[in-house]
Amino acid sequence: MKCKPQGRRLESIQSLGLCGVLLLAGAGCGKSPPIEEQAAEAYNFGLFYVDKGDAATAVAWFNEAIRRDPNHADAYLSRGIIHGQQGNGREALADLSDVIRIQPESALAYHERGMLYIRANAFDLAIDDFSDALRIDPNRDLRTARGFAYMKKGNGDGALADFNQAIQRNPNDAEAHNHRAYILVQVNQLDQAQADATRAIAIRPQFVDAFNTRGLVHVRRQAWSNAVVDFEAALRLQPDFPQAAENHQHALNELAKEQATAAPAEDASTDEAAP
Repeated sequence: MKCKPQGRRLESIQSLGLCGVLLLAGAGCGKSPPIEEQAAEAYNFGLFYVDKGDAATAVAWFNEAIRRDPNHADAYLSRGIIHGQQGNGREALADLSDVIRIQPESALAYHERGMLYIRANAFDLAIDDFSDALRIDPNRDLRTARGFAYMKKGNGDGALADFNQAIQRNPNDAEAHNHRAYILVQVNQLDQAQADATRAIAIRPQFVDAFNTRGLVHVRRQAWSNAVVDFEAALRLQPDFPQAAENHQHALNELAKEQATAAPAEDASTDEAAP
């Protein structure tokens, strides 16, 4: 059996062949390649199984690559991303931190670790990682995520600055429009807030949060009928949306009060007009 050349990225599993499997296992098929090349081959196997959608087998091959080369940053990165996608936050955080230890200028590792921190509500750490990623790669699409972290920390100015930049770079960033609308509601810039929420809905018609945000604009305007319409739209799209349900009930209550107040006035004007 003839061995395949080592040390190159495989486009398919067949390009390594049984010879490569035996070689990685330490069997015959000629002289074994350097340990770094064996790690590279294992890593390439992992990439193949990522493409095939077989995460478990991919992780097994990334484990093998790391066993062969404990400083294989790409294997840590790929394994960490899979762990994050599977909800294994602790394992993902460890892998991404190893990437940063090995490659301190990996913008992608900071990006992915920042997203883990967002999911863990560790917003200060997320802001730090997103800022490092943007320092390394200023064109990375991260300003909406960092703006969200600023928003959750109560830093409205920092959030607005990031959302403004995100929208300038990508006018179709529905998340940035919606988040900016929410910030603007808090400072009573209601015309711009309504325009942003409406734009977010136009970009993504099933955007539940944007309907809720626009409903909040109507609440600030005391436009209760319009608020009810938007909160109902949000609940049709996501019936288990507690904030929208609470907002909807509030708007219904206020609308009922408004209608109850208006009814006697209408009756009085009718009585005055009667002969």
